[in-house]
Parts: sequence; structure tokens; C-alpha cells
Amino acid sequence: MEKQIGIDFKETLNPKLSYHLTAILSYDNCEYAISSSKGNLLSVGSFPISDSGSVEEGLRKVGLLDLKISKFYLSSNLAPVNFIKSKDFKSTKLKAYFKDIYPSDKLLACSLNAAKLKGQRMYVAHGIPKYILARFEKLFPKLKLSHLSEAMCNYANKKKHNGTLVFVGKDYLAISCHKKGQSYFYNKFDCFGESDFYYYLSLVFEVLELNEAKETILVAGAIKPNSRLAKLLGSKFKKLKWVTGFYRYATKAPNNGAYYAPHFMIKL
Repeated sequence: MEKQIGIDFKETLNPKLSYHLTAILSYDNCEYAISSSKGNLLSVGSFPISDSGSVEEGLRKVGLLDLKISKFYLSSNLAPVNFIKSKDFKSTKLKAYFKDIYPSDKLLACSLNAAKLKGQRMYVAHGIPKYILARFEKLFPKLKLSHLSEAMCNYANKKKHNGTLVFVGKDYLAISCHKKGQSYFYNKFDCFGESDFYYYLSLVFEVLELNEAKETILVAGAIKPNSRLAKLLGSKFKKLKWVTGFYRYATKAPNNGAYYAPHFMIKL
């Protein structure tokens, strides 16, 4: 797929100062953003993850272990993930929520977590490989763990969004749907080309019987408003709106808020 945005940049960071770190964990890579405590975006990049050892190696290679990180927000977009109504939720029964949707042998290798969605009577439960989480926690004991779906749903609730929110990743598409800020759909699809992004968004609209001309779609992630992918989506979906990212940008940051929006949502 055509590269949507040049995401790697780095300002000179002072090792004596403290910074905030947000990271989105995928199956084989971790995308990160460093900001000041006031929200200034200072550095963006990614590093590959193949095993537990590659976590520390990747963090060291991009210079993150040389910095004072006062807050670390780690957001996973991995399976398993499930949503449970508040009246049915019990923290002692997390495994039960994945019984019919995820292989039991793989579930044993996951650290299970859950969080209540803000402003909604619903919890999101999710899992992350234990060996990956342990390596991050060894380096950053006070990290705040969440799931990308949690960030998207909380953002939509804060904005009282009435429509669809999509996050375009490097090789996946996350979609959540909302009515006056209340979430009623979330799913993530693996994508291997521009046509896949178009297909899966079209499929969700077909299944949920949404109107392509009237449904407001908030767009975030690795996509430029004037890119080929954006034009492809815009040929069918008529109300695309780009989500802005961090409050303020460093002067050297690429002038596009869409990519940094997920990192901003995670901090809400």
C-alpha cells in the first residue's frame, strides 16, 4: 500500500526532562509517540516486535530507554477483545467472556484486563501476551494499559459522536459505531491493500444498514486527507471528517493531525 504519511521524526530531547509516552501495540510492531506534559508532540516512530527480547531492544534502539518517562500509556489492538454490559460484568470471570470467541490454549498465554467505558454501561475486556506485557512492565512498572477500542469508544463518548469512527492502521482497520456517544459496534480487520480498507468499511455499512451519504465518519490514523486511499473512501462515503491529534505540534512534526489522533485518544 502507498505510504500515507511520513511518521518518523524526532526532535532533540533533553534527558533531564520528563516526557509522556504513548504506544500502540500490534502483532509485530509497536508505534509510539513522545510528548511533553503539555501535549507538545516531540517524537514519533515505531519498532518491530518478534519476541519478548525485541521489546527492550526496540525501545533502546529508538532511544526511549534514555529518557525519563513520567507516564506511559500502552494500548493494545490485539485479540482477544469483548464487550460486556455492566450488569453482567464481574472482574473475577474474565476468562468466561472469551470462552466462545478465543482458543482456550491461547487464552492461557494472555494477561486479561478490563475497563469500564466512560459514560457507558459497558466494559471492554481484552488480553495481551503475558511475555510481552511482562517485558514492558519490567522497564515501565507504572504503565497504563488499555485497548484501542477503549480509546476510540471513550473519545466518541466525550464528543457525543453520532456516527462511525475509523482508525486506519498500517495493516488494519478498526471501526467503532456510536449513537449520541453510546457505542454499539466495534471490530478490527486485517488489511493488505487499499481495496481491503474500502471493502471492510463497505461491509460494515452493509451489515449495519448505514447510509454512505449521511453517516458522519471520523477518520484517524495513517492516512492523509489528499491521499489515494482517502479519495477512494471519499468516492463512496460522503461525510468523512479528520480527527485532530495532540493539542499542539512541534514545528518539525508532519502537519497532519490524523495520524496522531489515536495517541491523543489513549491519553483521555
